[in-house]
Amino acid sequence: MTGDAYVSSVAIDRLIRDLFFSLLAAAAVIFVVIGVLFRSPRIGLISTLPNITPLAIVLEYMGWRGYEMNATNSLVFSISLWPSPKLCTSLNERI
Repeated sequence: MTGDAYVSSVAIDRLIRDLFFSLLAAAAVIFVVIGVLFRSPRIGLISTLPNITPLAIVLEYMGWRGYEMNATNSLVFSISLWPSPKLCTSLNERI
């Protein structure tokens, strides 16, 4: 099929899917990096849980309220994951 509306719709759907998968990939990389830095996969997993929990709660709330996952929401989720590793690393150093 052709047409500007169809092509735009397909492009936005792919963008949303790619942003969501990049969010999952970022979470996996954070888990691996923290696990390697502290030489413990257990600490990497413990550090990942506080990073992912707020995002999961917001995603559940959005699903419950009927909000659609659009490009803006996916982008905000990806950006909001960025400061979490520094905070978890600082907290884990104190333990």
